[in-house]
Amino acid sequence: MSSYFENEQSFSSRNSFFRNQVMKNYKTTIYEFIRITKNISLLKFFFVVILVLEIVISSYLILFFSKSSIIAIDLGAIVLTIFSYVVLLFYFQAKKPAQISELQQSFISSCRHAVSVPEGLAEHHLSVANALMKLSYYLYGIEYGYFTSSLSVDFLKSLFEKISGYLHQEDVFKMQESLLFRSVEEHVIQIKNTPTDLELHVSLAHCYVALAKLYLDGQKKSLSGYFFKKNKGILHQKFEIASNRAIDEFIILKEYAPNDPWIHAQLAQCYHSMEMYDDEAKEHEAMLELSPNDEEIKFRLARIYFTLGRNAEGLQVYEGLKKDGYKRADELLCYYASIKALEEIEAMS
Repeated sequence: MSSYFENEQSFSSRNSFFRNQVMKNYKTTIYEFIRITKNISLLKFFFVVILVLEIVISSYLILFFSKSSIIAIDLGAIVLTIFSYVVLLFYFQAKKPAQISELQQSFISSCRHAVSVPEGLAEHHLSVANALMKLSYYLYGIEYGYFTSSLSVDFLKSLFEKISGYLHQEDVFKMQESLLFRSVEEHVIQIKNTPTDLELHVSLAHCYVALAKLYLDGQKKSLSGYFFKKNKGILHQKFEIASNRAIDEFIILKEYAPNDPWIHAQLAQCYHSMEMYDDEAKEHEAMLELSPNDEEIKFRLARIYFTLGRNAEGLQVYEGLKKDGYKRADELLCYYASIKALEEIEAMS
């Protein structure tokens, strides 16, 4: 058995028509998503410019003209601008969820149409679920590029990236989250039909890992993003739920094949993605018990030990690899915790 996401010969990859068709769907969907969310940003920008101009004109009139009627007209124009902005903003904000939901449904429908097998079979639902996951992945970082495609000056590009990220971080995050939710739903539909299909459980576990990683990345962005800062506590709770669901899926696999090193490797990868390094180390230790002469497993285990600051254990594994003549053994010293700690202290100076 091999990982659904690592094996390019998996369900959807076998069908070149599906792959080509979905690639077009990715581009179309992302373009439409940007257009929908960008319209609100342009509305905000347009009204801010108009409002600033009206305030400047109003200040000029107050300073150089004493006619109250002219000043009153200008103040009235400011009030009308603010009122128009609020009305249009509420309209577009109310319309946006329905547009995005319709866009997602259109993407799913296109994927279903491109799959060569009917609904109810594992290949169909796994293909759609995988496409949803990949679309979520392709959305990473697009919130910073709404206004920078035609900019060549580094200063302006950096400034507009920050503005774009601030305006669109919530929209992109919620889109990614919603796509992963729909991917989970596709898995669950098929699991109800074939509950013991291990490929399904592997795929669903990786879907939960992707969801957990989304929440983990959101927590890291709390220092630079208002939306993430405001929701940091909720993101942590969601991370714990998603990571527990991923682990539950791998526990199911362990029940079927408790001595399969591949399952431990998948669970270790899961823990690594969610930065749960202590648990990752335990899985590598279990893998080493099953394959005591596997030098690659020893290398990864030593690297985790050093990352965790468990230097004594890391050095023991390192010495064993050196004696065996493992070529990459010296790479482990880059992860030695004391060296990393010294680099961090120097960086603070």
